[in-house]
Amino acid sequence: AVVSTQSTGAALGDCRRQVESIKERSILKERSSTTRIDELEAQLGRATTTQTQLKRLKDEAEKRSQQRINEMRERLEQANNTTRSMQNYVNFLKQSYSSVFGDSNTSPYNGGGRLSPTYKRSPSPTRHGNLSFDMS
Repeated sequence: AVVSTQSTGAALGDCRRQVESIKERSILKERSSTTRIDELEAQLGRATTTQTQLKRLKDEAEKRSQQRINEMRERLEQANNTTRSMQNYVNFLKQSYSSVFGDSNTSPYNGGGRLSPTYKRSPSPTRHGNLSFDMS
């Protein structure tokens, strides 16, 4: 019975050591896990901050792009208005020329608003050679 009590005591001692060893390993794993969780939370915080900054930069770039598009549309509209105004003025000049000088066939403007002078040989050479322009 003494041997049995000693072997039971030894077995109980082994069990306690194993329990302590398991506890220590569990504590180390828990600390390691806690450290890893802290690292991941810090990484997540940095990623969230970066994402927020990038979103802000993207929004600012989109706003600048939209402003630039609006400015360009305004400039295009101004250019179109100027073009229309110039076309109206050219048409006015054509009508005025036609009413002052007669039919439109004698107008120096043929079609697309280009001046088409008549070239004649000049009897005396000028500084442009012997060509002169006759607009009549």
